[in-house]
Amino acid sequence: MKEKPLKDLIFYPLFRYKWTVVFTFIGIFAMIMFLTFLITPTYEASVKILVHQNPKQQPLIFEDVSLPTQENIKTNLANDFVSIAQSQEIARAIVKQFKLDERLRKKVEAPEELRDKIKKAIVDIIKYPFDLLEKYGLLESKPKDYVAEAVEDFLEDALEVELEEDTQVVKLSIWEESPSLATQIANTMAKLVIDKLIELEKQQAETVCDFIKSQLRPVEEKYLQSLRQYELFKEKWNVVSFDEEKSLKLNTLENLKSELAETLVNLEDRKKALAQVKKAIAFQEKKLESLPLYQDLLKQRAQLEIDIQSLEGRRRELEVNIQQLEAELANIIKRENEFTRLQQQKDIDEKVFLALKDKLRKFEVQKATRLSEFDIRIVDPAYVSEYADPDWPKLEIFVPLGLFVSLFTAIGLAFLLNYFDGSIRSIDDIEETFPNFPSEKIFVMKKNKKLAKNKIKVTPAWKKAVLDSFYPLSSVLLLENKGQKVVLVTSPSKDEGKTFIAVNLACSLAMRNKKTLLIDANPWHPSLSALFGLPDGPGLSEILQAEGEADYIHKDVKLSHLDVLTFGKRVSDPLELFLGETLDNLLDKLRSVYDYIIMDTSPLTTYETKKILSRAERVFLVLRYGYTNKTDLLRLKTICEVKRLAGIIFNDFCEVIPFWFKKFL
Repeated sequence: MKEKPLKDLIFYPLFRYKWTVVFTFIGIFAMIMFLTFLITPTYEASVKILVHQNPKQQPLIFEDVSLPTQENIKTNLANDFVSIAQSQEIARAIVKQFKLDERLRKKVEAPEELRDKIKKAIVDIIKYPFDLLEKYGLLESKPKDYVAEAVEDFLEDALEVELEEDTQVVKLSIWEESPSLATQIANTMAKLVIDKLIELEKQQAETVCDFIKSQLRPVEEKYLQSLRQYELFKEKWNVVSFDEEKSLKLNTLENLKSELAETLVNLEDRKKALAQVKKAIAFQEKKLESLPLYQDLLKQRAQLEIDIQSLEGRRRELEVNIQQLEAELANIIKRENEFTRLQQQKDIDEKVFLALKDKLRKFEVQKATRLSEFDIRIVDPAYVSEYADPDWPKLEIFVPLGLFVSLFTAIGLAFLLNYFDGSIRSIDDIEETFPNFPSEKIFVMKKNKKLAKNKIKVTPAWKKAVLDSFYPLSSVLLLENKGQKVVLVTSPSKDEGKTFIAVNLACSLAMRNKKTLLIDANPWHPSLSALFGLPDGPGLSEILQAEGEADYIHKDVKLSHLDVLTFGKRVSDPLELFLGETLDNLLDKLRSVYDYIIMDTSPLTTYETKKILSRAERVFLVLRYGYTNKTDLLRLKTICEVKRLAGIIFNDFCEVIPFWFKKFL
């Protein structure tokens, strides 16, 4: 299989379907331009609004009391502005103020402009089946709500609100049919949104005031209770200074502890001295009972025992006093902690109470005035000149886009048609189907306007055209004539030009002085009588039915040496005409009279042609350029690959890629 050049694969579909490409391109481009015309021109008017808020204030939280602020309710004022601008409420207000619903009603019911009339006509055509259903009660009819439709159209098509990146500027854009209307709506809408934000802020202030008022009474009561507990505690314990009292007690405690330590030391010394004295008395008791020293030791012992008892009593007294002082000191610390707690609770409750009162005063002022914590103002009002060009549709976009889409679609359609086209379009296609068939026996028959297809008119120009066009074909018969006189001209299907080939081949042989008989053997669509202007009267069918008893051949029709046998009367069962030996007998008689017998038959798919095929000595298969299907041809491959196949005629061939264009490739 030969590979086709890339240029043929690219340019062949374009030139073959050139008119399809042209008309598709024109049609799609016209449709795009028509749709562009139907788009109502709109003008853009934009207004810029600065939406600034003060540094974020954290809500006051004291124990279980939380104060809502505007920062709790509105975390981002700019986003709130965008949301309000895109709300149904604002859109409905704009629709009502500028009567956009009435304009929509007029466009739908009684349009004035041409594009609106066309739109209405298209909509009416689409709605017609539904109107019929509503008329006969099969579909519930609903009244049109022009206000709701106008609001929806405004939000979807006429409005765009966006927050500029990394800024607090909101851009509000309006698209309308007139520059002045777009400007008015944009500026009006900006003011409506600002007023709505201020109104919401005042409502929020009222909400906060109501909340504060609901919380203020219990907070005040809690504060007063804390204050009373604080004062009662202070009065009960005569609190002047816990630090002085603690210092006094601590000094006394330190003194007592020092004295206790000193007493313990003296007590220990006395106990040691007493032990020594008791030891000396025991040692000298028997020897020195009468001595003065013994009596002194006894006095020392008695005195030490008295001192020890005295010190023991003082120790116990000091320990009791120390315990008492430590208990008093602990009580003082406990009272001090309780006093501190009461004081802190009083301070907290006082702070909450005073904060609530301050907030209440602030929001009361804000509610009563237009004072706001936010800076919302128009920094760039909308303005569109009456002489400005529409912002949409833009011809500089739609025209190139239309050209591109149209061209792409047209070219794509050509390649698509070419891809799915299974017809014979080149000699290569024939050679691929019949790889063993000699290429020199494939005859290309180009279109020639001088060759008659409807009715034969003998003129010098016609004769020349026949001789020039069919010279190679007739030469094959003349050069290879070995007594094979019966030539069958057929095709895979109808309308492929087999009759045209048969007629002109016969005329060509006659003009080369060969006695030629042209037979119309097409029982389904006989056409030779009309081509040559002959009567529909008796012909081949009558001869075959009468076994050749009558001779109905027309002599020297249009040309000398050319005889014509029309089909004659049509029969109900054409196949019976070609059964048996009747046709064989007729052909045997005609072989003795004529040099060539050209038979124009029905397509090869019919049973009649298959019967005649066995009687033919030479066969010409006619294929039509761009018409004969490859699939049909493959089904006839075994029939066509016979030795009697004199040639394949590629009829109506034309060069798809022009010669002048090939020079540039």
